[in-house]
Amino acid sequence: RERSGRETRVHERLAELKRQGLRPGQVVICPDSPVMETALMSLALMRFGAALLPYRTGLDSIDVLGLAAATGAEWIWCRESAALIASGIAYPCPLALDSTLALLVKTSGTSGGPKVVMLARENLLASAAAVNQRLGFGTGDVWLCCPRLSHTGGLAIIHRWALASATLILH
Repeated sequence: RERSGRETRVHERLAELKRQGLRPGQVVICPDSPVMETALMSLALMRFGAALLPYRTGLDSIDVLGLAAATGAEWIWCRESAALIASGIAYPCPLALDSTLALLVKTSGTSGGPKVVMLARENLLASAAAVNQRLGFGTGDVWLCCPRLSHTGGLAIIHRWALASATLILH
């Protein structure tokens, strides 16, 4: 039952994004909370061939627009109105032309200034499948997700959970 409820919510989110004009290969900037909303956004965008750039909730609008400009993200998700807002960026993300791009994550820049890492759908699914197989993680198991969904660690748990059709507890 949980899987069908999740699938229904992902399908509904994807239908709404399409109605609002999202196209495959585009990038959507989204706050990392509420966490279930961000998880659904990640799964819907991955299914559609668009990419997610999650950011830490509370980031001011100037910094969000700076992320859009730096990455070429075409859309900003406004959780209050459940609507996509055009970022005003006139050029596409350099790697968004390949519809396999699924995730952009801002790093802290431990080896220099902050950077944005780009990950393909195939990378995320291969990692989730390998970890699930190694741990023997499957349908009857439970993942506890404590990391923020603006970090790869948090989103990796979302992909493992969805791939295994398991149970997820969001902290």
